[in-house]
Amino acid sequence: MSPWRSLRVRLALFSTLISTALWVVLSAWVYLSLRHGLLGEVDASIHSVAEQIVATLAVPEQAVSYHAIAEALATRRAGARPTYVQVVSDADRVVETSEELEGAPIPVQADILAAARQRGEVVGYVDFHDERIRMISMAVRSSPADRRVVQVGMALTPVKATLRRTLWVLLLGSPLVLLLAGLAGVLLAGRALAPIAAIAAQAQVITATNLRQHLAVQYPDELGALAATLNAMFDRLDEAFRATEDAYRHLRRFSADASHELRTPLTALRGEADVALRQPRTAEEYREALEHVLKSAERMSRIVEDLLLLARADAEEVELLSEPVQLDLLLREVVETSLPLAQQKEVHLAGDGFPPVEVVADETYLFRLFANLVDNGIRYTPPGGAVTVTLHEVEGQAVVAVSDTGVGIAPEHLPHIFERFYRVDKARSREHGGSGLGLAVTAWIAAAHRAQLTVVSAPGQGSRFTLTMLIGPR
Repeated sequence: MSPWRSLRVRLALFSTLISTALWVVLSAWVYLSLRHGLLGEVDASIHSVAEQIVATLAVPEQAVSYHAIAEALATRRAGARPTYVQVVSDADRVVETSEELEGAPIPVQADILAAARQRGEVVGYVDFHDERIRMISMAVRSSPADRRVVQVGMALTPVKATLRRTLWVLLLGSPLVLLLAGLAGVLLAGRALAPIAAIAAQAQVITATNLRQHLAVQYPDELGALAATLNAMFDRLDEAFRATEDAYRHLRRFSADASHELRTPLTALRGEADVALRQPRTAEEYREALEHVLKSAERMSRIVEDLLLLARADAEEVELLSEPVQLDLLLREVVETSLPLAQQKEVHLAGDGFPPVEVVADETYLFRLFANLVDNGIRYTPPGGAVTVTLHEVEGQAVVAVSDTGVGIAPEHLPHIFERFYRVDKARSREHGGSGLGLAVTAWIAAAHRAQLTVVSAPGQGSRFTLTMLIGPR
């Protein structure tokens, strides 16, 4: 990987660039602030001197001689910083200068004198003897006719020297500052990325087999939030892997059970046909063999239909109708349809006098649900027992109960009876013609109607299946 793609290098470079930019801004601020301060001191000094000389010259002219003015200037020069002082007369002629000018006055500029006489004072720059001078021109104005101007200037050579030294210091210090900024950037980038490296090292040891191992959330900032987010993701992945493993095991068991359930009637069908064809038979014997073949084919058909229904339900391809259903009439039809099987098994089937109750459901699937429950009760109730169907309306809900006096179900089997191909007693289930799918289909139909299906049972005391669903729209 290119070093420029390293996050550590990019962070260090970014930190160095920020530090460089801050150093440039700070250097410019220091330089400009120093320049402004030095020029401010110069302006304050020359302005103070000019005001004192103007005050001296403002005395009525006839009372002040040029000799007195010279003495005042000499007294000021002893303790003042200004280098150059000159007085310009009404006729724009220099009439008095300080000793520094040595009789060679600063050239008079008519526009500066005019501006000073108009505005009272003017500050600007002039070039004199290869020097840059900061000069103030201040009008005397002792009377309306007085047009004299006092000019006080100071050479900027010391100021320029100070600024030049400062600029060199800033320029020569820049490489050192950049070096320190780069080292600081590398150190800061390392410290900032150390927690990320620790998180990455912990994440590398987490695999599909130990997704429940969590990252250490020991940072109270965004990195802590990142670690917590990764932990939550690992939990979701773990749940997904477990769900996938459960689904795979369920699929394998489902395939094995389906193969076994289909193999049993297929074996019976093939055996009946093989026996019937081994030697000539009478018409009655052929008829009996065909009845056995038909029974095995019907069982296979029921298994295949249930498998197809559950497969379509898993794929959410089953669309239930929402239509008004008279639940009492539907239960009466279920009882009438199941009555021949009950009589054949010598089981008393009771279900009559249902109160009128209307629900919104898919009538076909709801009929199948109750038929499965009644059929299940009849098949597992010994001769002489009873199966009872009741209907009640409780607080806006329809409650249908199918009770039997059969063999009952042990407590350890109750949580699994609605699972596909689950049998409490496999041998007895096949004897009664069960495939292990009836209650699974029943549970799906109940869930699809947003109804609650419960069971209460005990060995030797029978079972009671109860369906509770809302009266009105689902």
